[in-house]
Amino acid sequence: VPPVRVAKTDAPVNEIVLTGDQIDLTAFPVPKFWPGDGGRYIGTGDITLTSSADSGRLNVGGYRQMLHGPSRIGLYCSPGKHGLLDREGWWAQGKPCEVVAAYGIDPVLFMLGAQAFGAGQSELDVAGGMMGRPVELTQAEFVSLPIPARAEFVVEGLLHPGDLEHEGPLGEFTGYYGRERSPQPVIEVKAVHHRRSPIFTHALM
Repeated sequence: VPPVRVAKTDAPVNEIVLTGDQIDLTAFPVPKFWPGDGGRYIGTGDITLTSSADSGRLNVGGYRQMLHGPSRIGLYCSPGKHGLLDREGWWAQGKPCEVVAAYGIDPVLFMLGAQAFGAGQSELDVAGGMMGRPVELTQAEFVSLPIPARAEFVVEGLLHPGDLEHEGPLGEFTGYYGRERSPQPVIEVKAVHHRRSPIFTHALM
């Protein structure tokens, strides 16, 4: 069941929209899970949307995201994942990579974001089929990607070539600290959308 678009005014995630100097992600309850974690992780039970620079294909993945500052989020993608391939594709064209990350989401979206699908298959279509209703998307403020209209909390921003900060490690669901601390790309957050009392989802073993 393919997703549908809804008006920005009808999207619950747009109860509050923040841009520019209004953005301060450190004001939200972003947890540090384990003593050896490299920082506070806003993204564990999340979905991240990117697009292919060549085909425009929309990808939904589950990637860990460490908070670096009021408007900066580290984004770690494992080798071979579509999020990383999309990022490299935009950078190869000399352009930043647009990113949308959603926290406080339907568990079906998180489960599918963690699965591997073919480059031509949409996780959003599969999610709609499993839920028996289309995933609702709405227009973003800054990027051309859509945002999940019924999420609790969404950020949109850009990954720039060469903009890296040290990220990790994180006590992963597998029971060990995954991926040692290393330089990883950072999302420059351009807009934040959230409900009035947003609920964050996390994945913790």
